Amino acid sequence: MIGGKYIGEIIREGYIYFVLDSEAEEITSLKYVISGPIDLDGNKLGEDLTFDLSLD
Repeated sequence: MIGGKYIGEIIREGYIYFVLDSEAEEITSLKYVISGPIDLDGNKLGEDLTFDLSLD
């Protein structure tokens, strides 16, 4: 499970599955965004992390 609360240094391992709108062979890159942390009031505490991945 990717979601949930992460308090402190948390390491989670697992798999992420993507539902594709096209054939997998047609995809050459993807952008994966991890939302930054928020407090209990919904205020952002940090920046989002963005990973640009090339599948070539």
